[in-house]
Amino acid sequence: MGKKKSKKRKSKKAKEPPKNSKPLPSAQRQLLRAKIDREIKNFSAKAEKLYEISSPIQTPTWESMFSLDFPLAGSKKKKKKKKKKKKKENDQQSAHQQSKEKKKSNPPQSSFPQKLQTAPKAPKVSSEESLRHWFHTRQFRLSEIKSTPPQMLILQLSLDIGKHYLHYRFLLGSIKQCIAQKVSHVTFHFTPSQYTQPEESFEFIDQFCATLNALQFVQNFKRRENAFQFTLSADSIVKQFFSGRWLELFIQATVLQLLNEFPNVPTVWARNIQLFFEATTDQAAQQWEIDFFLLFHHSPICFEAKSGDTRNLNRYKQLCRQLQIPASRSFVVIPATLPGSPRCEHLSNRYSVTCCSTTSFARKLHTVLSEIYQQTFPDYSS
Repeated sequence: MGKKKSKKRKSKKAKEPPKNSKPLPSAQRQLLRAKIDREIKNFSAKAEKLYEISSPIQTPTWESMFSLDFPLAGSKKKKKKKKKKKKKENDQQSAHQQSKEKKKSNPPQSSFPQKLQTAPKAPKVSSEESLRHWFHTRQFRLSEIKSTPPQMLILQLSLDIGKHYLHYRFLLGSIKQCIAQKVSHVTFHFTPSQYTQPEESFEFIDQFCATLNALQFVQNFKRRENAFQFTLSADSIVKQFFSGRWLELFIQATVLQLLNEFPNVPTVWARNIQLFFEATTDQAAQQWEIDFFLLFHHSPICFEAKSGDTRNLNRYKQLCRQLQIPASRSFVVIPATLPGSPRCEHLSNRYSVTCCSTTSFARKLHTVLSEIYQQTFPDYSS
């Protein structure tokens, strides 16, 4: 028992300050205090660098550096992550709001009134189900849509051919003739007397052949004075393009361009539609093909491409009648004709259709779309 008591006494004595201890001189106290201040500043700088805090942190006291009240690194990181996440979400919301306000302040330029932009919104889609339903109401069955989406460069090339067809017509005729004769090598001789503007036509043809070579529609393109020589690609798609498919793609590209002027009108379109007419007591079963078809807010518009023979338009006229499509919306598109040619007017009167060339097609279709739009949305039309 005595030993234990002596231990307790010793422990008490150890806790008590020594009797001979003296307070530090004032100079030493100042040096120690300066050292403590330097340590606190160094700690503050390290903390700012560690947590990447832009605003200065509160300088801790010497005692609080070892207490639980001072924020730990883990908790600070969690808070920082939450702040970054919240800041990112706020930035995204503000950017989205700014883009909306910018679109409202800078609406797309259009040749139509501004009220058009506020018409009921609807997507432009190539919906097979919508087409099936529409043809079913006319006792037709949609059996197949053969076309595949062409590349943008091919559509642009088709637009170029349609717009400048009078420059390319003899060259395209030579290519088409070689395809019919199953000859791959083409030699086209430019004859200036065949063109109203020979120099301009020569430049157009030269550039056109270079473009075909770049697109790999032709190979080994060479020009010697007025002779253009190249080898046609063996691809069947290229042969179909020059055989008349370019005109179908020209119709598609022109229609899609004009539909951009009516951004809020529901439209459904398709190219190369195969139809089957169910047999009735009055008529036998028949198969039909439509080059291009458009439903512009449930109003049908039909298009037939005729790059060659136009004598057999009675069948197309019969199809449009069975589909209950008026003559003003039954288009027949042919390559551009010489100025003053009565060919389009003659075909329109003979077959009760709207025949137009590649140079007048966009203007006539624009008129039809505007009429349908004004009838459907009178409140938004000027």
